[in-house]
Amino acid sequence: MIQIFKKNYFALFLILFLSLAAVQCSSPTGPSPNTNLLKDPSFENNGNASLTGWNAYTSFINFSNDVPPEGGKWSIFMYGYNPLSAQPILLDPINQKITTLKGSYVYSFSFWSKADSTTDAYGKVFAFRNDSLISIKSVAVTDSNWAQYFIIDSLSSTDADSLKIIFFGGASYPFKPAGKTYFDLCSLTAKEF
Repeated sequence: MIQIFKKNYFALFLILFLSLAAVQCSSPTGPSPNTNLLKDPSFENNGNASLTGWNAYTSFINFSNDVPPEGGKWSIFMYGYNPLSAQPILLDPINQKITTLKGSYVYSFSFWSKADSTTDAYGKVFAFRNDSLISIKSVAVTDSNWAQYFIIDSLSSTDADSLKIIFFGGASYPFKPAGKTYFDLCSLTAKEF
């Protein structure tokens, strides 16, 4: 009888130990740190130019075969705003809104870009809580050759929070041909902290 009790006691202890170990070894609730939260991050689908998932004023967005390393077949470009033109200025000609993950995360946004005869081109990340702006992070596009740009920020978010990614093509100099700013290979990842 004592032998059976010891075996049952040992089995119960083993089950309890393995259960606790499984709880301690469980993975975080968020996505893998390499999961891109953006839709259509390279502006193409099955080899065709695409703006799927992006909110875009299509009269301002153009497609190009000029792409960064490993950029696939397509990138987008925008002509810089010319203050002497009759065309209205749009500060967010292309954007994508993402619902944040509940909890505390470090968000890493990157994109490839280059600017040709434009100034003030940028990529921005806006953070919203209940549709009220709570922060803005921006990086200026300063290179005339393809270069990668980064924005990294942490956010403790609730169900009502979102991020909005915006690209702006900058401004062209008056009395000169319109410059262009190119964008491609966008990525937004989140890592729980």
